Amino acid sequence: MIYMDNSATSYPKPETVTLAVKRALDGCVANPGRSSHREASRTAMAVYRVRERLADFVNTEPERVVFTYNATMALNLALFGSLRKGDRVLTTPFEHNSVLRPLYRMEREGRITLDFLKVSTYDENVVCDDLLKHLDGDKKPTAVVMTHTSNVLGLRLPIERIGAICKDKNVFFIVDGSQGLGSSRIDVEVCGIDILCTSGHKGLYGITGSGFMALSRKCRRELEPLLWGGTGIASREKGMPDGYPERLEAGTVGVVGIESLGAGVEYVTSVGCDTIAEKTKSLRKILTEGLSVIPRVRVYAPESDSVSIVLFNIDGMSCDETAVSLDGFDIASRGGFHCSPLAHSFLNTDGAVRLSASHFNTEAECQAVLSAISHITKGL
Repeated sequence: MIYMDNSATSYPKPETVTLAVKRALDGCVANPGRSSHREASRTAMAVYRVRERLADFVNTEPERVVFTYNATMALNLALFGSLRKGDRVLTTPFEHNSVLRPLYRMEREGRITLDFLKVSTYDENVVCDDLLKHLDGDKKPTAVVMTHTSNVLGLRLPIERIGAICKDKNVFFIVDGSQGLGSSRIDVEVCGIDILCTSGHKGLYGITGSGFMALSRKCRRELEPLLWGGTGIASREKGMPDGYPERLEAGTVGVVGIESLGAGVEYVTSVGCDTIAEKTKSLRKILTEGLSVIPRVRVYAPESDSVSIVLFNIDGMSCDETAVSLDGFDIASRGGFHCSPLAHSFLNTDGAVRLSASHFNTEAECQAVLSAISHITKGL
């Protein structure tokens, strides 16, 4: 199989990740933080080592790394936990439903007022100028929530510049790093991010069911818990503990997923984010240039500074039909709206096919994908 669905979840995983999963299943047999015997202590130390590794990777303190089961859970913790009644929230048309649906719900309930950046181009200067217009207007947002990289366009938003603006204007800043972290190293302090949320199973090469939320050292808001339950400490208290991460980590954490994530981050660090980005960007160029000369194929956003995502359609075929046809060639892609309907509205598509390469894909695989698409178009 030629796997080109890495924006949904990465495959294959590095061998070190596979070994970490086996090691966790064999060696982390107890419940961390719940008992004083040696097996529980060993598991707790393994979890804490990953917490330290992630804190170093995004530049925060280990206690401010909160483990989740995916980016959606992390974003729900961040949004429902930090946004307050009366907040004016500014976001972008490139967001995933894991951002949009919580915000829509809070808007529907009258908790927040929601607005969107008026983005009509890929120019980051336009994005920042529109942000400044909102922040200098009468209805200044109190929080900005946005993706680091669009999972549809592959467009990278100018997070450092936006973070600096938010810091200067004292605006709370939440970032969804799911599509960017791994091919980019996101420093929450340098980027002025209050809360960074991400999945662990995409560019960080962990297994599904892994993710985390990182609060900056100077996070401007304290978070209310979304989940309530046991933490292994302060068991006689009626409420959740005050300290992080226990305040936000009710219940037993997913030790196997955490260990896989730790191994994945270690792999990414050893290879280098820039090296990974250069490789996937070169593969994207092969796909984009090859698709542009195939009759009946339309490539969307070819000029965006994407690392790996290629979005296209074939005239006369729905995106789902194209994805099924590619599966017949043993090529994994993804057709549809990719849980980001506003991004497709921005592109004026009725869904599209997404190809997303990883560091493990090859030029030969890209050529095989192009050959399959050419074959499909000739049959129309």
